Amino acid sequence: MAIMGRRELFSSIVVSLLIVNAFSMTSNPILSRGKTVYSSRGDISYLTDNKFGGSAFSVSDNSWLALNVGTGPSKILLNWNNPGYSWSDSIASATSCKGGLSIPVDYDILKSSNSTNGSDGDWETSLIVRNNTVTARAHSIDFSGSQWIKMSIIKGRGSLDEIEVFDLSNGGNDVWFFPGTSISANSFKSTPPSKSFADIITESHPSFNPVVIRGGIPCINSKTMADEISKYLDVAGNAGYWAIEMGTNDAWGGSSYNVSTYRTNLQLIIDSCKANNIQPIIARIIGTDSSKAGWQVHPDFLKAIDSLTVKNNLIPGPDLYTYFSTHTSELSDGVHPTAAGGASIFRLWAEKMDSLYEVAVSIKKAKRTPENVRSGVMNVIDVKGYHVIDVESAGTLSVYSLKGALLRKAYLPAKGSYRLDKSKGVCIARFLSGSVLLRP
Repeated sequence: MAIMGRRELFSSIVVSLLIVNAFSMTSNPILSRGKTVYSSRGDISYLTDNKFGGSAFSVSDNSWLALNVGTGPSKILLNWNNPGYSWSDSIASATSCKGGLSIPVDYDILKSSNSTNGSDGDWETSLIVRNNTVTARAHSIDFSGSQWIKMSIIKGRGSLDEIEVFDLSNGGNDVWFFPGTSISANSFKSTPPSKSFADIITESHPSFNPVVIRGGIPCINSKTMADEISKYLDVAGNAGYWAIEMGTNDAWGGSSYNVSTYRTNLQLIIDSCKANNIQPIIARIIGTDSSKAGWQVHPDFLKAIDSLTVKNNLIPGPDLYTYFSTHTSELSDGVHPTAAGGASIFRLWAEKMDSLYEVAVSIKKAKRTPENVRSGVMNVIDVKGYHVIDVESAGTLSVYSLKGALLRKAYLPAKGSYRLDKSKGVCIARFLSGSVLLRP
């Protein structure tokens, strides 16, 4: 069953594909949590304890780490994190903020079906990485017939504080990259809260385990990111969702003189993401404590984000401006979030994205089609070959079998008509709090 979105019944196929590829959320279960991690220096199982900023493995030339994730997955994603404050000092990094990162530089990813301790057995090289320039990165690996995964570091320094492995066998696309400025670096790397964006989503939706790649770089603005967008894509282009925090340095001082440039840069970033099947989501710029910082974000920057979100049919990002301008105690210097502020940023992102993960439905409330469900929220029109669903607002559409299995989920970004191909059997469509029984 395919869901294809359209602002009007016979609009272009481009918009239709956008809904299928960008807004349908498929789970990628985590396989590594709590597993034993072997290394060139013994047991380092603290790397799978979900505690970022905690105990860390010291990277050195010719060091390695490996874990047994079990048999079954045909494809996995390996996500590693270095606790360095900046995501990169060569990708989109302002000269004044370069700090000389200590990171894994050259490494290989290997797999095995017969190792017992990460050192013995037969190993096949799946991926070769050279001249790495970032402190967090995820790699997808074909894994059929394998059981062990290994990161062999040929050259590098620094440390790793967490490593995660996810099952991509069913095409899981719940992979999030959080590019941003020092606002994001503070939140994700400097004082990472004990409960992350992924943790909050999983608490509310246990069948989902989002992958999070932490990408804050201090001192940059929208031009820096736009100029280096190809480098961002080379390293993080496998993340289906980019949760972008960008604009504090563009808006610094409170004037609106470069709003036009800011809008142009964001549009280039949006276009580049969409051209690579990535869904960009832009947060509203964090509000300041104007009494301490001496300035506040000019409203024209917020209007630019809002208009670009509507123009490009994006999922709206969290409103960091309103929250922090009214919760100034969570700002350390009037601009940057404290540890409590970082926790609030995670929560605001999770709350705003929650509808993407909606799975609950009561088939007892289902009604026959066509049916007007709840004050015009949904009308289903039966058309040869498919159903047409009219909605009065944005929201998540979930389609289930009569046995309760989730068949498809799609975020509908705006009021309008969306086409739903007929199923081979009876199923349930759920939008917001209404349910409709669909027949083939």
